[in-house]
Amino acid sequence: MMKNEIVKLGLVLLIITSIAGGLLAFSNTITADLIVAAEEEASSGPEVAMEVVPGSANFENIDEDTVSVIKNENEKFIDAKKAVDESGNVVGYGIRTLSTEKGYGGDIELFVGISPDGEVVGVKVLSMLETPGLGTNVQKQEFKDQFVGKSVDMDIEVVKSGVSEDNQIQAVAGATFSSNSYTSAVNNALDIFNEYIN
Repeated sequence: MMKNEIVKLGLVLLIITSIAGGLLAFSNTITADLIVAAEEEASSGPEVAMEVVPGSANFENIDEDTVSVIKNENEKFIDAKKAVDESGNVVGYGIRTLSTEKGYGGDIELFVGISPDGEVVGVKVLSMLETPGLGTNVQKQEFKDQFVGKSVDMDIEVVKSGVSEDNQIQAVAGATFSSNSYTSAVNNALDIFNEYIN
């Protein structure tokens, strides 16, 4: 009698967990596409496009074959988009890449905006694990603005003080690793633009 009750309870528990597992799998299937769409919107939606390429209304995909070639040849590359205005005219490109030099907290992920004539027009940090109050200061406008107007033909370098050349930017005080990491991501984006998109 006692064994039968244990078996019955075990079967009931098995049925309940199977139903719960099935419902979770079903809800995951339904929401997976929504989650991917939300993440895409957060990392490359219209607001990001406007920040990365001023004057743009949205990002559009570039040729998939080009993206595949870049991914095969550049392990830090994530994606590339063309930035279009309200009329659908291309006003620039957004190159999404990781830094090629580690920051204090690892890789920094940037979206770098480049005009059709090959100048940096905007930069947005998408993810970083730098030290709050130090390394995270690379997100401040005064640091980001140093990259605007830089040509894709130059290799940007970080100096601690006294910027004297066109290809130089000044490091954030106390955050040289973060500054170098950030700059390496910008340089990677410039190289990608030069080699594959321009």
